[in-house]
Amino acid sequence: MIAIGIRLFNEVWSNTKVAAQYFGPEGSGAYWVAAFAVTAFTMFYAWRGGLRSSLLTDAGQMLLAAVLLVVVLVAVFPPLMEHGLPDVPDTVHWAGVTFMALAAVQVLSYPFHDPVLTDRGFLTKPDVMVKGFLLAGLLSGIFILMFSAVGLYARAEGLNGAATVAVPMAFGLPLLLVFNAIMLTSAGSTLDSTFASTAKLTAIDWPDRRSEPQARERSLGRWAMLTIALFGNIPLLTIYMGDGIGPAVIAATTISGTMVMGLAPIFLLSFLPSAGPASFHMAFWPGLLFGVLITVESAIGMSIFPAWIDLGSGKYADDLGVNVYGLLICTSGYLLGALLFGRRSAVAPSSGA
Repeated sequence: MIAIGIRLFNEVWSNTKVAAQYFGPEGSGAYWVAAFAVTAFTMFYAWRGGLRSSLLTDAGQMLLAAVLLVVVLVAVFPPLMEHGLPDVPDTVHWAGVTFMALAAVQVLSYPFHDPVLTDRGFLTKPDVMVKGFLLAGLLSGIFILMFSAVGLYARAEGLNGAATVAVPMAFGLPLLLVFNAIMLTSAGSTLDSTFASTAKLTAIDWPDRRSEPQARERSLGRWAMLTIALFGNIPLLTIYMGDGIGPAVIAATTISGTMVMGLAPIFLLSFLPSAGPASFHMAFWPGLLFGVLITVESAIGMSIFPAWIDLGSGKYADDLGVNVYGLLICTSGYLLGALLFGRRSAVAPSSGA
């Protein structure tokens, strides 16, 4: 529940920032007004409709994003094919490989703690849930692959800044409005899902309040949504600290993924008969500690891990090293817990009665 709460917290500021950056430079008055407006508007209808309204916006966002993606590809692909794919310097290439390796490590644990996925999946029967997860993974993978053409175009044309802002501005107002629609609906849809999951986490899951009156559950859930809406945007204020650069949106994923690295052995090695509570704790808490340290690094803008821990190149070398070595530590802790504190069968073999 702690890990899920941290994940939900990171979902708030990262999606608010995605929407706000279309209305002004980071830290500008328009940027802050947009951040407040998106949070308040999403909070309003999530407060009224909860998970039902969230599911409705999910469906609308999916349809709208699919249509608008076609518009974006029609605009971007012809000039991209005309100019050819951009050359990628070796430094950028290997930095990209490092980031892909980081994703490959975190995918072993990340899906087990994403409430925006699981809260929906467990509304259905298990066989429907599995089919839904597989189809969602396929569709989202295709969407991300197609949308990456925007980044390729930005590099081919030498555009500076965030590709999702620089590219539509280069094409003019019509395409900028299309991008606005895609990003605002995507960010808003994820944000209302975050509020709904926060309500469920607080009112039902932690602690278990299913025996309480439904009206009290609803009240607790709404106050939890309001709390995370207010405090979840605090990381955006780090723009006024250090080098004056706010948190990167991708940091919400890399930090959360690091914090739950210990879930990988807990789920993937759960078939071990001797694994018990000790294995869980010896795997989970070291991963959470590494995630906290990565968060501190991001906040202060400097590395607190030794240089030898880095793997690969680029700005994600530190994250990759921490995740690889951290996963080894968490897995070793899980196995050690099973070995030293393994559960013993309390029932003697039956004599045939």
